[in-house]
Amino acid sequence: MTSFVSAGLFNNFGAKITGNVVSEGWTQWYDTDNPSGSGDYELLSSLKKSYDICGGLSVSKIECQTVGGLDFTLTGQKVSCDKNVGFSCGNANNGGSFITAPCQDYKVRFYCGSSTDSTCTDSDGGDVIMTKGTCTDNLGSFTDGCSSDYFSVYETQCGVGDVCKNNLVPCPSGYKCSDGACVSSTQKSSCNSEGVCTLYEGQIVNPVFNSKVYDVEINYLTSTGVKLSIENGVTNVLSEGSTWKLSDGSYLVIKDIQFDSSSNGISSVVFKIQSSTTNEVTYQGVLDMLSKCIWKSTTQLGNKTISTICSSGTICIDGLTVTSSEGINVMPVTCNSAVSNSDSKASTQYFARCCSA
Repeated sequence: MTSFVSAGLFNNFGAKITGNVVSEGWTQWYDTDNPSGSGDYELLSSLKKSYDICGGLSVSKIECQTVGGLDFTLTGQKVSCDKNVGFSCGNANNGGSFITAPCQDYKVRFYCGSSTDSTCTDSDGGDVIMTKGTCTDNLGSFTDGCSSDYFSVYETQCGVGDVCKNNLVPCPSGYKCSDGACVSSTQKSSCNSEGVCTLYEGQIVNPVFNSKVYDVEINYLTSTGVKLSIENGVTNVLSEGSTWKLSDGSYLVIKDIQFDSSSNGISSVVFKIQSSTTNEVTYQGVLDMLSKCIWKSTTQLGNKTISTICSSGTICIDGLTVTSSEGINVMPVTCNSAVSNSDSKASTQYFARCCSA
């Protein structure tokens, strides 16, 4: 006697295996419908016809998001997200009809088993990109973070088998990632009429200097330093008051750093591109002539004070040191200062403002 299995039965069996969870944990995401027609529906009863959801375990939680990863509570749409029923969004309830589909396209997943007995926990409740969370399983704890371009979140969450997994989820339009969560980018980077630019994380600003347009964005930022991407390269870590010489001979000057590590914070840097360093110092020796005063310089100070740069018949009023390595750093000093250059890779000049006695 010959035995056989019909193709229809085999196909249905294969479909029901997909997404099967035999242990406690989250299922895969399901997106079996779209907003056309009356709306978008991911009903548990319909899904169970094609997928063996949770097997014999109970469904204890549900997560509902747009296919782009936005939690349903943040869409502003009238929807239902119920662990016993599933998800539903009616076009008619959101100002649409069978012709227009105002409902967004949603996806759902379910937690199988008792969530209170789960060995995996997520402080923000799952794939919630608007809140920074920490996922903890038997291997350790993993916290949400930002992509290098600040436009996506590395979202950690409990997956199948109670193991933390990491997904890269783009932030919605008008949002950027800051400290592991998508936040509103209502503040915009800009430059004022004097060329002073305020640049926020995840954004690009385009200062203009000597008819040249620059593309500048933040590569790295902390409370004490910042790296900027400019001219197809990246600066060193620059602190407030530091300068960086660009390939065209102009200088980028860091004026202020605002670091905000809060979940809704947006860090920023204030800078300017100009023709020389902050104090308009050059290397030619004669820097400033004010009435009976002149700036004099030397590269060999030794253990002497700044005042010894001035010749007989003049007195020192104030001084500067100018150190050059990758960028230019200018430091005001007193006439009684004896400054030595501790960086063997850098070149230092010492300046004294000498005035007639």
